[in-house]
Amino acid sequence: MVSSKPALVVGAIDIGTTYTEWAYLTKSDFEQNPCAAFGRSVHGHSRISHQAPTCVLITPDGKTVKGYGNDAESIYNEMRAKNEHEQWYFYRRFKKLLWIKSLHKYTMLKDETGKSLPALSVISLSIRYLKSDLLHCSRNAFDDDIHWVITVPAAWHYSAKQFMRLAALQAGILEESLTIATEPEAAWNYCTYSLAKRSGELGFSKPEKRFMILDAGGSRMQMTVYEVLNRSKIRETAKEVNENCGAITVDSAFIDFLKDLFGKPSLDRLKEEFPEYYNYILDNWEIKKRSVEQRTCNIRIPLLKIAKEDTGQELKDIIPSSRYKGLVSIKNNLLRIAASIVREFHQKTIDAILKDLSRLLQQNTYKGLETILLVGGYNESSLLREAIEEKFPILKIVAPEHPGIAVLTGAVILGHCPVDIAVIKRGFLLTAAIDFGTTYSGWAYSFVHEFETDPTHAKCPVRTGNNLVSQKAPTSVLIKPDGQYIDTFGFEAETRYSELSETGNHKNWYFFQRFKMILYNKPIHKDTMLEDETGKRLPALKVFALSIRFMMDCLLDTCQQRVTELDPDEIHWVLTVPAIWNDQAKHFMRLAAQEAEMSPEQLTLAFEPEAASIFCRHLKVQTHSDCSISSFQSGKKYLVLDVGGGTIDITVHEVCFGGGLKELYKATGGAWGGTMVDQAFLDFIADLIGKDVLNSFKDTYMEDYIGLMRDFELKKRKLDSRSDGHVTIGIPSIISVIVKEMKGTDLQQLIKTNPHAKQISLSLDKIRIGVNTFRSFFKKSIDSIVHHLSQMLRNPELCGVETILMVGGYSESPLLQETIRMEFPRMKVIIPTDAGLSVLKGAVIFGHSPTFIKERISKYTYGTNASGRFDDSKHPLEKRTLIGGVYRCVDIFVVLV
Repeated sequence: MVSSKPALVVGAIDIGTTYTEWAYLTKSDFEQNPCAAFGRSVHGHSRISHQAPTCVLITPDGKTVKGYGNDAESIYNEMRAKNEHEQWYFYRRFKKLLWIKSLHKYTMLKDETGKSLPALSVISLSIRYLKSDLLHCSRNAFDDDIHWVITVPAAWHYSAKQFMRLAALQAGILEESLTIATEPEAAWNYCTYSLAKRSGELGFSKPEKRFMILDAGGSRMQMTVYEVLNRSKIRETAKEVNENCGAITVDSAFIDFLKDLFGKPSLDRLKEEFPEYYNYILDNWEIKKRSVEQRTCNIRIPLLKIAKEDTGQELKDIIPSSRYKGLVSIKNNLLRIAASIVREFHQKTIDAILKDLSRLLQQNTYKGLETILLVGGYNESSLLREAIEEKFPILKIVAPEHPGIAVLTGAVILGHCPVDIAVIKRGFLLTAAIDFGTTYSGWAYSFVHEFETDPTHAKCPVRTGNNLVSQKAPTSVLIKPDGQYIDTFGFEAETRYSELSETGNHKNWYFFQRFKMILYNKPIHKDTMLEDETGKRLPALKVFALSIRFMMDCLLDTCQQRVTELDPDEIHWVLTVPAIWNDQAKHFMRLAAQEAEMSPEQLTLAFEPEAASIFCRHLKVQTHSDCSISSFQSGKKYLVLDVGGGTIDITVHEVCFGGGLKELYKATGGAWGGTMVDQAFLDFIADLIGKDVLNSFKDTYMEDYIGLMRDFELKKRKLDSRSDGHVTIGIPSIISVIVKEMKGTDLQQLIKTNPHAKQISLSLDKIRIGVNTFRSFFKKSIDSIVHHLSQMLRNPELCGVETILMVGGYSESPLLQETIRMEFPRMKVIIPTDAGLSVLKGAVIFGHSPTFIKERISKYTYGTNASGRFDDSKHPLEKRTLIGGVYRCVDIFVVLV
């Protein structure tokens, strides 16, 4: 039942078996793009996602939630370490209880240690917490105007659905502001909008067509068949549930593997005595299980010491005689599992789903089925889709771009009541942008109809690498020994090169990192050479072209999954470049794009600060936001501070009549980006252990080196001026071995002799750095930015500029944000959500609407060489020449632009 009350805002809560999410969308934003619901990022042990584990920690009186998701796990683990947890209630994956038919409001629910609370209290307290969390993140801007949608499985018994409604009411949600939505119903809404162009072709919008929604979640797989009545109505005709074939089954297979490998007593001991390490392993596994296409699955296992104590043997000595010989290896706490073994973890779940599908498709109620829509978190991996396609080749198997959030986003759509779907127009079918960054690179795209619905809703893939989850990948490229073909790019390039270096097979391969800075302020031409990590050389043009081509191919593969037979000529490409680059560097990027077979007629270069500014101008003013440049009127001026990994681009824009932008001040800046912070950290490590040790470590143990820098990347993103104590960074144990070999002493002793010894401590495989020392890594970079801004703002041309718009990945640093606000207190500082993607998404908008920039300041003055009658009052005597009996002044510069 959907309430008839008009909804100014819809908030949805999806409590899943393994993960919980919330999202919201205002009515005005829904009208622009129904699929653009707002969630929030949740920081876990080793990843960042838009989901929180379904865990809740409740106070001893049973009346208050102390923490939810990762926070609940962390607080509870700290309590366990101090033996202060016994009176607290900790529940994990508690939704499973609601599948019982006898559920009622007096049903009790046991926590992790066997203590009980009423299930109704646990669920209602969780909903209340998630509701408050949503309102807090939206700054409580619309508490009275919000309509709530709570999702439930379609296969739930009626009593369970009523139980969820009662829990929501007990959590303070009014009956008239509440909708209980079944998960497949919500997912259909999402698929209808997100797959709008293909809905007719796929058979879930044509009357009388039948389609199945296969919702593969954490603990169960739900199959629901619908018949289409019209474009906005469907009718349920059949449903089925398999109770033991979700992502949890895959997790269980992985845990059984660990028990087989390490021994059940060792794993039980780790879980009981060191729960934070146990959760760390599972968190790493959660990332890796979604990308089985990689050659190996590498997971850090802080378990070796316990296993050796329990068995009396080194694991590396046990593996060669086990059934995992050649398929599993371990080095420096890094467990490497062959992809074939990982696929076996999935096989039981996939086989159960295929068996059920085979049985159901033979029944009359499933006759006429043409399309299966795959939604749910387990479908984030491509393994299930590939298996179903192979088993049932006559069916259309379709997954939306983000199957894991299909239910949540669809619930938001359901709360607003769907509207008609936009139609694609003629011309370029889509615009695709490539943001080639110093440290991170990415691509994004949007179809014309999507741009018209919401210009800011460009699609970016999510990439994972060890402890990082990002919508951009490291600017790292691995090129085959022939120097002509790329092997891979980004996180995968780093992993692959690390594997090669471990076996000594890397010497003939070319591995380049952060090579974009070769184009900054240096002579550059098409024959310029570029050195890789080991000193081997390739033409820079070849390296850039291969990298661009790789991202083009990835983008094309993704788009062709949405639009079959997509013609590459229908794509408008946009390539971003720093505004402070010279013309040689910009021309070089154009040459590299052409070398990558990007047609010049389809290519536009976009200046990074312009792209970011365009993106922010298109962001809708949120009711909970007190700062936005999208509301600026004609004549308003603001400074764009684009702080990226390598360069800092600063320019000034003025809003024109009609909403466009013009440049008021030529782009300026310098090489003071986030890589300067990284270098300061590396200099600190080199000072600590010796530059020779650091070089040996990097050359021999590249994977551990990359892991060290990724951990540093996570920590530097969180540092602010209020942080105190120490910052803990994982330091590979092999460094201690190298120090011992090269210095004749242990790392602990080396630290004691360091000038910063009082600010540093070492504990097992972690180094703790005093927060003041850690802040010093930022000093040179931030001081350079502040000094340049101060000098620039003294310029009379910038009179009337009262706003600084901070964009770029480095602008997400809390320490940099706070410093800019403190140093320029009279300026309003605006940092958009996902500032690191502003350039990329703005480039997509620029490709759709290239006339948005009305005027630019020319970097040079252009003119012609001429001569005129000599005037001794203004012309230098040495320029006087007698021509045709008349004295003329030669070499006069006549300004054209």
